[in-house]
Amino acid sequence: MFADIKNFTAFSEQLAPNELARALGRYLDVMARIIQQDTGGTIDKFIGDAIMTFWNAPEPAADHARWACLAALHCREAGRALSQSTDWHSLPPFETRFGLHKGKALVGHFGAPDRMNYTAIGDCINLASRLEGLNKRYGTTIIASERIFEGARAHFDFRLLDWVAVKGKIGAIKIYELLNEKGGAAELGETVAAYEAAFDAYVARNFDKAISTLEKNDIDPPSAILLNRCRAFQKTPPPPDWHGVHIWMSK
Repeated sequence: MFADIKNFTAFSEQLAPNELARALGRYLDVMARIIQQDTGGTIDKFIGDAIMTFWNAPEPAADHARWACLAALHCREAGRALSQSTDWHSLPPFETRFGLHKGKALVGHFGAPDRMNYTAIGDCINLASRLEGLNKRYGTTIIASERIFEGARAHFDFRLLDWVAVKGKIGAIKIYELLNEKGGAAELGETVAAYEAAFDAYVARNFDKAISTLEKNDIDPPSAILLNRCRAFQKTPPPPDWHGVHIWMSK
């Protein structure tokens, strides 16, 4: 799991260094407690305002896709609650975005002979980071890979978001928006159903049908993104070998 604060650079420009350090320290303390104590995650490192976390090492953790989803949801809500609390002292709110992926990584001590860190390395780590960054493209807060979806779908509500090839990757993957614990996103049921129906029409090149559905839902950020894409394809159709994969050329 990669977690990152939206627009943190802007916050750092608005706040004095000491004020920023206090706010960030309070925020990271809340996040770390949820990750480590409540969901059994291993915080690999803090990278400025970002947090890299993995599960299933150094101790085995059964059902770790579920724990990762819980961590993201609970951290999101705790961050929002912190920003609304009296402890925050009217500071700008921190909104956190998350990327979740499940895969095999090499875990151990890596680095130079005189300076080593316990960490995880591998392609799956890079993909989780890329998924976190994609949130700003869709207006979402938690994006999960298909592997996370398959491992945790019994316990959480997801939305099929897109079929993408991210920057630096050759293969395409399905990505999902993690919405809430099972049954917790009932108010979004119609929106999600309409979006997924429109997405099916989009992949089938039925852009007129997709547009008619999405136009009723354009206050939903992912729907607005897909709507603009369908309108562009309506004017200039994709090539014959297009199968619905969107290629992101930037992080």
